[in-house]
Amino acid sequence: MNITTALSHATETKVFEVGVDALSRLPAIIRDLGIEERVVIVADENTYAAAGDRLEQILRNASIALEETILYPGRPVLQAEYEHIVELRERLRPVDALPIAVGSGTINDLVKRSVWELGRRYLSVGTAVSMDGYTSAGAAIVKDGFKQTLECSAPIGVVGDLGVLASAPKKMTAAGYGDLFAKIVAGADWILADELGVESIDPLAWEMVQEELRAWLAHPAACAQGEQESIAQLYTGLSLTGFAMQAIHKSRPASGAEHQLSHIWEMESLTLDGVPVSHGLKVAIGSLASCAIYELLLELDVRDLDVDERLRSWPSWEKREAEISSLAGEAAYAQQMKVESKKKHLAPEGLRDRFERLVGRWDTARERLKKQLYPYDEMRAMLEAAGCYVRPEELGLSRERAVRTIRLAQMMRERYTVLDVAYELGRLDEWADRICASDRYWR
Repeated sequence: MNITTALSHATETKVFEVGVDALSRLPAIIRDLGIEERVVIVADENTYAAAGDRLEQILRNASIALEETILYPGRPVLQAEYEHIVELRERLRPVDALPIAVGSGTINDLVKRSVWELGRRYLSVGTAVSMDGYTSAGAAIVKDGFKQTLECSAPIGVVGDLGVLASAPKKMTAAGYGDLFAKIVAGADWILADELGVESIDPLAWEMVQEELRAWLAHPAACAQGEQESIAQLYTGLSLTGFAMQAIHKSRPASGAEHQLSHIWEMESLTLDGVPVSHGLKVAIGSLASCAIYELLLELDVRDLDVDERLRSWPSWEKREAEISSLAGEAAYAQQMKVESKKKHLAPEGLRDRFERLVGRWDTARERLKKQLYPYDEMRAMLEAAGCYVRPEELGLSRERAVRTIRLAQMMRERYTVLDVAYELGRLDEWADRICASDRYWR
């Protein structure tokens, strides 16, 4: 699916522009959209230097009325936390101006939620191909200690200047590649949920993300080198993922178990050398973990499962709640994990039905999953060629902490993923330990 078709299905975004010197087309875009109010740029010192300063001059030269730029410090790195949304919302409230978010993930998410709470709209100018949220209708925010996707509107226009995007720090481009690669394993999770009757695949959203996904991922080294054609493909792929989320108002097309691991590390304020690790770099590690669990799952013949024995060992909700308390401890996210986990905790009769469907659909599900997934070694090589991290230690994580995250991530969301199948089969702890001890996985 191309961008023009995706735009026709978008509920909020009217303009998508990516190309050489795209910044210079902002005045025309503003006028074509019928924007008559003043505009205000929102950026941090890094994104202002990358694109905000030049954009400010372009708008002034075109006689576009500007409010004073809202500028955040470049250090410490701004975090996607709800308290910053409250602050930005109140700064924007008395200003009769259309915000232009100049930045990548955090700036974009803070602006989109702030303007949504004010009942306004905004424009997005990307400064790196680092994530898929430019075109999405949700914002990934830590609120009350829990990472969650908050409702908000997508931008009315999205602009990506290839000169700016290709000049972004290499690790930000790697993060974008990691975030796009996650759609491989997230797609497998959706197939699994579809086969088990938990959540059907939406054909439109699936086509937007999956139809050209392998083509977008085909040149990791070129992305790492900042080649503009590959950067344009990466930006397009990430943006189409956002359009898919916008079209069905869910993040399912973009995320599965791999994002749940990342969210745990984000809620635990994971840093490397004192700097927060980019979302997509964490997602890459999560994708490898998810791929490893899929390989272990696909080695099984679930028809050999002793269902009665598994049902006898299946915990009541009270026991499961105690397990969550034991593993999560006093973490701020512990209570919300219980809320999410309870939604998907099956009664024994429900678990029996689940196993009957799994066994009945196993041959079909297995073939669909094998077709969707890359072999672990190939996935690892592609991510490494793009500049992504492939070992938890590169994130500053001990192997033990990383494996604990696999167990926590299963509790993180109601969304059904490979972690849930592993848990229901009674294999999650075993497989987490095998990944930790393996001389192949996460190495």
